[in-house]
Amino acid sequence: MSGTLTLLCLNFPVALRLFEDALVSVAREQREGGLALGSTRWHVIRTVVLPSALPGIITGIVLSAGKVIAEAAALIFTMGSSNPSNVYTLNPMISTDNLTIHIWFLKTVGAGTVPENVANAVSAGSAGLLIIILLVINLGSRLLGRLVQRRVMAA
Repeated sequence: MSGTLTLLCLNFPVALRLFEDALVSVAREQREGGLALGSTRWHVIRTVVLPSALPGIITGIVLSAGKVIAEAAALIFTMGSSNPSNVYTLNPMISTDNLTIHIWFLKTVGAGTVPENVANAVSAGSAGLLIIILLVINLGSRLLGRLVQRRVMAA
């Protein structure tokens, strides 16, 4: 829980600023045109502003997610290097581990508790998995961005 709150405090201002920039970047003429046609403010926001700002909002989400993934040091100091048991539960209050802390643990603390070749193999596999996850997130965001762009252009 402390790691989640730390990342929220670190990344919320960045995400908020990116969202704000995306909303402000919508041309004033588009808003005024919608209002001039007799639409309510809420209708203009829903049908003009948000669809136009959606690519910027998605970019903000992706950048914030990338920053969260990269904030390993903040997690190490707030969550510690917890070694959770092999019992899987949906309880959000139990101590957990993530891939970046897992790699750090294997390269520093874990090097004395397990054979070096095992620690190196497991940390390399964890790093590879982390890279694959990042690639999937990036490719998914590009596909989502293209889909949104086509949808906005078609409307």
